[in-house]
Amino acid sequence: MPDLDGFDVTTILKNDARTRNIPILIVSVIEDKEKAYRLGVNDYITKPFGNRALLDTVNRLLSGSIKPFS
Repeated sequence: MPDLDGFDVTTILKNDARTRNIPILIVSVIEDKEKAYRLGVNDYITKPFGNRALLDTVNRLLSGSIKPFS
């Protein structure tokens, strides 16, 4: 994304009543979970990660078993 990063997109989505309940998973090389959770993401995975970790996280988010964010 040339003009926005995942944190910017998270802020936009969480501040819009139509999209605020969409689960957000950030996958990044940067370790900044605290900022991500503060903005409202539901989970955060740091690269590198295994396929199983990604699939388990996505399945949990899609099933509605999302982590509460603070």
